[in-house]
Amino acid sequence: MTKGRKKQPKKKTKVITDASTKISYSVLLGLALLLCAIHLWIPSPFSRPLLDLDDLTYVGALDNMTIGTYFSERLWQADSLSFPARDLTYLFDFYLSKALGMKTFIMTSTLLFCVYVFAAWNLFKRIVSPALALTLTALLALHPINVEVLQWVISRKHLLASLFAIIAVILTIDTKAKAGAVPGKVFAGLILLYALSLLSHPPAMLLPAWIVWMLWPQCKKSPMKLYCFILSSAAFALWWISFQSSHNRDYSVGENPDTDLFSLKITNGVLGLGRAVWQLVAPIQQAIYFDATQPQNALGLCILVALSFLLLRHSKKSGLRGGIYLLFLGLLFFLPQLAFTFGRNDFTMADRFLFMPLPYLLAGASLCLKSPQEWSETIKNNRSRWIFGLGCLCLVFSVITANASLLWRNELPLFKHCVRQTGSDRCWWHYSRELFKVGCPMVTEEYDRMKEELKNRASNPVALYPPDGALILSTCETTAYNISNAEKTAEIDALAKLGATPQALTFSRNLLSIQEGDLTTAYTRTIESFLQSTVDSTKFSVAILGVIEGQLRALCEVPSPTGINCFEILQTFKAKYAKNDISSKSISLGYNNTRAALSQR
Repeated sequence: MTKGRKKQPKKKTKVITDASTKISYSVLLGLALLLCAIHLWIPSPFSRPLLDLDDLTYVGALDNMTIGTYFSERLWQADSLSFPARDLTYLFDFYLSKALGMKTFIMTSTLLFCVYVFAAWNLFKRIVSPALALTLTALLALHPINVEVLQWVISRKHLLASLFAIIAVILTIDTKAKAGAVPGKVFAGLILLYALSLLSHPPAMLLPAWIVWMLWPQCKKSPMKLYCFILSSAAFALWWISFQSSHNRDYSVGENPDTDLFSLKITNGVLGLGRAVWQLVAPIQQAIYFDATQPQNALGLCILVALSFLLLRHSKKSGLRGGIYLLFLGLLFFLPQLAFTFGRNDFTMADRFLFMPLPYLLAGASLCLKSPQEWSETIKNNRSRWIFGLGCLCLVFSVITANASLLWRNELPLFKHCVRQTGSDRCWWHYSRELFKVGCPMVTEEYDRMKEELKNRASNPVALYPPDGALILSTCETTAYNISNAEKTAEIDALAKLGATPQALTFSRNLLSIQEGDLTTAYTRTIESFLQSTVDSTKFSVAILGVIEGQLRALCEVPSPTGINCFEILQTFKAKYAKNDISSKSISLGYNNTRAALSQR
């Protein structure tokens, strides 16, 4: 009888544990299905092309490439921005797409994200109560700040790097929970996961510092394994970062004085931090890229300072320091992202930059507010209110996330939204390309905005991207001339290299004049522009000089207006730019398109 009484509580505990585990798995399964519905079903993305220019350049280049070709050629090419762990998944997508007859990029990212969510739950349940673990998992999974990582194909690097890193964190926490020395196979596994994370993307570069901090007490008596781990991880990180630096161009802005540039980068980094906080706490205000003039940047900084002060004060007063090590880990993941913004002057602190630190910031802040036992009691005593509040929050997040996912289905609404939210030069650039390809009817509602944009930027040239108000206006005019999308894309690439000043839009505007039969205007505009310009100025590039020369050649094949000696103009043009390496491809582009316009007069 005594033995039976002792066994009864164990059996009851096992039943409760099994029930809790079943509930957790059911919630996670439902969450995974909801994520698939949001990112895949509304509407089907399987016919969606690669959107962003980075997708086309770095992902599209892998089409029809084998694993052997990738490692023997692509990985070593300059400016390839290759990350092997990420790129191998792209090769898999291309292979799967050919087998299934549909593009699988978003499907693969969504399924990987579901695995990441499951891994995050495994992390949370080790440090907080089961109910809070599910709550944090749901908030992490449905927060709209994650849309960019899933829907922008090239951002899979953030997803994979975060997945390998979170598995390494779980392994570290499990090892710390066990008494005794740390086995060598644990350090081997940590080095492997660390390497895979860096081979996906480098934000986890400082992760070994946190691992050493956590495992040092268990390695004091025999630290040799820990020393080997430190040396191995540091050597791999230094090699990989130096390899990436030597094979890829410098994206920093080089046309400003060094002092001004440094100040600008620091300012953008700080404002970008504020933007990241604002995007996290106010997800309904979704902006694709950073813009320094956004008022929420400063507001986000104020919120960050206030919340940090209150959190530290509360944790110190209550003696709750259990979340500090997780907040520190989140900071270690965030610092490389912040450092990255100091090296560039564009799309600072985008949503994807907060993806890796987010689970550790959520869990760390929770543990600094209450202990796991206090959270368990609070949720238990307010279960109905907790479920209702969490359900409402998840519903709101789901709606916002679904709307954000819809924006990423097509480049035109995506960057139209971005222009309205930020006015970013990068957004104007992408938006202009799409407007150029779809034609002038789409431009009608934007005409006044573009004129104002051109007026504002005329006296303030942009270093990285052109003032696209002028570019859009000119390309809108060009679309009156019926050319293919491929030709339009080639022309806009050439025009972009001009700096897109009004003087540099001769070629596209001449097409409209030619189509209308006004050859005098076309000749006059061309002559005045090239005689007043130099290649060293921002007016013309070697590429556009070739386009203009081709246009002159085509114009010289038709009768010139009275008083214009076409042959003399062409010879003067050639003599002036004889030392410049003008490509025959640019000349052919200008010549062929002008001939087509002349034939349609």
